[in-house]
Amino acid sequence: AFFRRFVLTDGMRDNAVLTEVGARNLEGSFGLVPQAPRDTDSNRRFEDAFRAAFPQRALDALFIRETYDSVMMLALAVERARGTGRAAVRDALRQIATRPGETILPNEWAKAKQALGAGQDIDYLGAAGHHEFDENGDVQGSLAHFEVRGTAFNVQDAIRVAQDWRVIAGVRVDDVTLDLLNRRTGVQTRHD
Repeated sequence: AFFRRFVLTDGMRDNAVLTEVGARNLEGSFGLVPQAPRDTDSNRRFEDAFRAAFPQRALDALFIRETYDSVMMLALAVERARGTGRAAVRDALRQIATRPGETILPNEWAKAKQALGAGQDIDYLGAAGHHEFDENGDVQGSLAHFEVRGTAFNVQDAIRVAQDWRVIAGVRVDDVTLDLLNRRTGVQTRHD
């Protein structure tokens, strides 16, 4: 007997999966994917610039916003550090993405460079959300719950990870133990 419902990973949110397996066979299947809310000025600015530069490309590629933000943030950190020294760039990453500062949105390289050149603090608000680093060097993210409905993937909602970690895709996980391992520090955290 074939399963009726599947839990999908972010890599499975691909129209080729719906075509090859058949959307009717996946109806009601769901998953989580890293995704910031799409109704922000920074995301709209990114999408407008992307469509202008690549009118034939779709905006649904996995991690397209995160990739853009990581390149932009690295470039801003190198500019802030005035060089490529490892420690200076590391420290500058926090400085370019932490409040307070002149707000910098995607595709505002000239504005950012001018502000940094004038010695001003900046706060980059990326296409994938705000990338403010915590004391461990981690950035709070968000997830979107998606479901197969009809012939397409339907994104249900965005979930802020640090605030709503006990509710995933509408399912309470209070009775499940979550073991999280911080790869940088090797510290394991248990959530019961």
